[in-house]
Amino acid sequence: MIINKSTVAKKAANSTLSGYLIKKSFTTQAHPPRSSFKKIRRNVTYGLIFGTLGYFTYQYMPHKTRIDLSYSPTKENQSIVDQLSILKGRYYPTFYLSHHFLQSLYSGYGPDFRVSYDREYLPLSDGGRVALDWALPTKKLSFQKTLFEKLQFTYEPPADNKILFVIHGLTGNGSDSKHVKYLVKHAQENGYRVVVFNNRGYNQRLMSPVPSHGGKLEDIEEALVHIRKKYPNANIFGCGISFGGNQMLRLVAKQGEKIPFRAAAAVGSPIDLETVIDEMEGTIYERALLKKFVSETLLPSIDILESLKDTHGIDFEDVLRTRSLRDFHSKFTAKVFGHKDVKEFFEESKLTSDKIQNIKIPMLLMYAKDDPIVRISTVPVKELVSNPNIIYAETTHGCHICWLEGLKPASVTISPNFLVINC
Repeated sequence: MIINKSTVAKKAANSTLSGYLIKKSFTTQAHPPRSSFKKIRRNVTYGLIFGTLGYFTYQYMPHKTRIDLSYSPTKENQSIVDQLSILKGRYYPTFYLSHHFLQSLYSGYGPDFRVSYDREYLPLSDGGRVALDWALPTKKLSFQKTLFEKLQFTYEPPADNKILFVIHGLTGNGSDSKHVKYLVKHAQENGYRVVVFNNRGYNQRLMSPVPSHGGKLEDIEEALVHIRKKYPNANIFGCGISFGGNQMLRLVAKQGEKIPFRAAAAVGSPIDLETVIDEMEGTIYERALLKKFVSETLLPSIDILESLKDTHGIDFEDVLRTRSLRDFHSKFTAKVFGHKDVKEFFEESKLTSDKIQNIKIPMLLMYAKDDPIVRISTVPVKELVSNPNIIYAETTHGCHICWLEGLKPASVTISPNFLVINC
């Protein structure tokens, strides 16, 4: 048999070439050329850059940053609004905290600061006790171009110096809440003697087995009588934060023209507590509020509260297993204060139409559209501004009583204390 060497070589070459091409084909399919990776990475990068720019451009457009005001067009209201120049401006949230969840995280876990208080314990007529935390006004040194020119120092003002009375929100750290301290610090810098009212069990131990009841106003009224006796010639202004704003609104409505405040403000305040809690049910915010309230307000005084097991049938193990605010108030608050059910408890905290109309002093109400706790849908704006003494302000961003701004975030200067500073 004769073998043609050239034919064999040719077949071998063809076989090698076919194998190479097949291998190359598979390789090409499995591993795209390096230039394709670069193109994909470049497109993704451009997409992220332009997407981010587009998002922030939209969030900082004029209709997103303006502060919307609603009020009856009276001369008195127009005069107040003219003085509140900040409310005629715009609110620009910290660009990396424009989402409400990020603002709430930063407010809860971001850097803290200290405010120096002088504490005064006020015994109550039923054997309970509240705490009044006083802060003196501050001012800068008159020396310029020194290492200390930006420092603020407290000073003792005259007895008739203006006073800002502050009511904190639901969570248990009272005057140590960052939201409260931002307000206190700003008021100090504007010449106020500030007093923060700490409800029973807030930032202190209970003195009796009667905890705080947000629907009742008697403790606050006793504190105001005490302050008025202590400083009879001082002008007093009020500001309530979150649920403290609800208490402030009901207090002003209850006392009508007898209220000792010249003006007052409420920020992020629930009008109908039951509706707010129903809207918040099952969210991470409800769980966080409940946990913070119980751990900071009730547990530090659990030894005193244990007597409620015999007197009111409170099962604390069952109470501590609750996972919702409605369930907690049903098993604890409603029983302790003798309500027939939890709905009756909620009714006591509701700012009804007749109460709204009985507000007789200038009041500023401040809300954010992205508030995940007091949702804007639960706020009866038209009903509120039907009272000619109420000025309603609303921002797109701000979360729940946060309103952070600046590269180094701080609570924005549109806080409601601008009403009491300028009124």
